[in-house]
Amino acid sequence: MYRNAVNSNYMQEVNAVSGNVAAVESGGTLDFPILMFVSDGTEVGEYWIPCQENFAAWNDAQLIQLESGHYIHHSEHEYIAEEALKYISALQ
Repeated sequence: MYRNAVNSNYMQEVNAVSGNVAAVESGGTLDFPILMFVSDGTEVGEYWIPCQENFAAWNDAQLIQLESGHYIHHSEHEYIAEEALKYISALQ
């Protein structure tokens, strides 16, 4: 369960947070289709869902909230693949 905790990739992500926030805040909105899959936030905190909703609204993204933990690709990979294919097909 904790194989991803505090490994080198995790630490790189932690160290990049402030720079990433600055890049997002200064970059304006994104001008391409975005499909977001997000966890229910129970493993990351109460700020998670509002933050994701704000980003989606700011960038006119479609947001799909899943009832799963933070690592949604571990538990919801089939659903994510199906919905991503539908989304991409609808863009064409």
